[in-house]
Amino acid sequence: MGKTTANTTVDATSTALVRMLAANSTLTEDDLKAQASSAQYAVLITGILNWLKNSTSASGSSIVDDDTVASAATSAGKALQGNVQLIKDSYASLKTSLENNSASVSQRINDFLSFISPEFKDISGASNYSDLASSTESRLTRYTINSYSFTIV
Repeated sequence: MGKTTANTTVDATSTALVRMLAANSTLTEDDLKAQASSAQYAVLITGILNWLKNSTSASGSSIVDDDTVASAATSAGKALQGNVQLIKDSYASLKTSLENNSASVSQRINDFLSFISPEFKDISGASNYSDLASSTESRLTRYTINSYSFTIV
């Protein structure tokens, strides 16, 4: 149960999402919603519900300052970072395949795309896998790549 204002519901779940986003600003709301069944998320929700149950407007207490909730949010956020190393490793492989000028363009494209989800979206959120494939192929055909880098943002 929560209060809905201007089509936004404020409840324990939405509060948990905000706390986790604050703990790790590289995550998106969708990243967090996908974790709703994780143990860390459950601990965070329990912490928020306990804070809500035990707080009063007279106490002056803020959920932002609650150590239990902050700790649970940080733990949940860190649990979501488990795939960061996998991504970094994949970036290294992508870099190697793109810089391998002795391989055919076709082989380099296949290597590159093996690391990219068919559900790839551009920065605006539009599905853009085929455009990524064709623009990368065009660049590999026209240019010799001596160095390539990827950065997690």
